[in-house]
Amino acid sequence: MESATNGTQVDAATDLTAINILTYVFLCVVTFGIGSAVDLSHLRTVLRKRKAAFCVGLLAQYLAMPAVARLVASTVLSMPDVDAFAVILIGCCPGGATSNAFAYFARADMALSVSMTAVSNALAFGMLPLLLFLWTQGMVLPNGQTSMPYLDIFGSLCMVLIPAGIGVTLRHRQPQWAKRAEKVGAVGGVLLIVSSIFAGLIQNGSSIGDAELLPWRNAVAVILIAPIGMVFALLAAVSLNAIVAEKLPLASVATVVIETGVQNTVLALAICTLTTSSWPAAAAFRMQLIPILWGIFVSTEACVVMLLFRWRIGKDESQQLELAAGGAELAGGV
Repeated sequence: MESATNGTQVDAATDLTAINILTYVFLCVVTFGIGSAVDLSHLRTVLRKRKAAFCVGLLAQYLAMPAVARLVASTVLSMPDVDAFAVILIGCCPGGATSNAFAYFARADMALSVSMTAVSNALAFGMLPLLLFLWTQGMVLPNGQTSMPYLDIFGSLCMVLIPAGIGVTLRHRQPQWAKRAEKVGAVGGVLLIVSSIFAGLIQNGSSIGDAELLPWRNAVAVILIAPIGMVFALLAAVSLNAIVAEKLPLASVATVVIETGVQNTVLALAICTLTTSSWPAAAAFRMQLIPILWGIFVSTEACVVMLLFRWRIGKDESQQLELAAGGAELAGGV
């Protein structure tokens, strides 16, 4: 496998400070918003009443997604190590605020969605370094770096957990303010993606053609991985329904599928930014571009999944209302 990208040798003539600052600020804003959506009473209810769906979702997110990312990036597409590392990093990341938004519009189980996001982000402190250690064995980053940037990962996770903890506290003490913080976090995620693309293109505009910032393998990888993970989660949920007495409601299945496939690309972008701070500018932006593209493509794919679940859940709800109305009419006739 290749150990570097074509743009790695380009002189670091551009300054990535703008992207770095934007990433740090918006990461804190987004995770603060996620924390503000966490109601501890709802979390306790989910852990007590929806344990099966909760466990299937976390296993699909932390076992299936990293494995699929490694398989597609390294085995199927034979991507250069730098690009494959970025793809696998995203596959190892927990869910984010975007998954909660898609779950909401899909009429999915919101308590389960927010709980999965909160717990998966908390577990990421240990799981993310462990998964990267397992799934990036043998990879070489620019300048001959063979060890993963665990200190940078730790710093990024601190920027996730500290604001999220503040958000949880705000939700507990000031629920009205927490609702506003949720909206601020959602807007912050959108602004991060848009501003990162704008700043990166402005600062690297003169080298885009030579640096080959978007090889076809990268585009194929970010298009394929999330749908494969979602299909695995769906099959796991369906299989669980076949072996347990208490069936998972469709709303919970929708949450598991969406949470599995929609990763925290904001966190991935922050780690990529910290990792590449000393790299040549073209190579750094090429790596940062992968989580940005992932967010764009996966958002499109998640829209399709969201609409399908919204239609199916809405249809089931209509049928239940019709059955209830029919039962009421029969009871009234008697």
